[in-house]
Formats: sequence, structure tokens, C-alpha cells
Amino acid sequence: MGFVLLLGALFGVAYAAGALAGPVAPGLQPSSTPGEPEGGPGGGHGHGGGH
Repeated sequence: MGFVLLLGALFGVAYAAGALAGPVAPGLQPSSTPGEPEGGPGGGHGHGGGH
């Protein structure tokens, strides 16, 4: 039972630290957003390039 409480406490501390730190890369967008010139399958940064 103590282990579960410790795990919950650590999760809470980690979540609070992440919330205070904010996003790591505020300009980061998923590659599947419409209107992005390099987005979509087979395009952009070597993800699914089909070599």
C-alpha cells in the first residue's frame, strides 16, 4: 500500500513540474496538420519517405 502512495506522490510531483515548465517546444505542430507544405504521408523530415 505504501508503494502505491509513493508512486502517486511521485506522479503528482512530476505532473506539477511539467505543468510549471510549460510546453517544451511551443511552435511544435503535428505533421498531419492541413495546409502544411511538407506535411502528409511521404513528405517532411524523412518520416515515411519511402526509400
